[in-house]
Amino acid sequence: MHPDTNKRGFMSFVFDGRYKFARYYAPAAFNPPQTLDQILKYNDIQLFDLKEDPDELNNLAAEPEKYKDTILRMNALLNELMAKEVGKNDGAFLPPAVRPKQSVVFDKR
Repeated sequence: MHPDTNKRGFMSFVFDGRYKFARYYAPAAFNPPQTLDQILKYNDIQLFDLKEDPDELNNLAAEPEKYKDTILRMNALLNELMAKEVGKNDGAFLPPAVRPKQSVVFDKR
């Protein structure tokens, strides 16, 4: 039996003192998204304002256009943190059974 590496079961998150942002992604699709379109295509996301919603009941990411600036800022913070902690976030640190054959590569345009 092999795990389904296409399910978005991996999660990375960051907290800036007010907002908590989480990206759920598939092991087969490690990605460091830069744009809102890239974020939404390859990830399920959550964004909570813990100052106004400490119980995390209102996922602001359900309205991505309304909270676009905050999502992009928190996503950049998460990408930066991941780069510091693991270097290239491509899943190479995973055991061979679940290591992605390749990660998502975004056009640099």
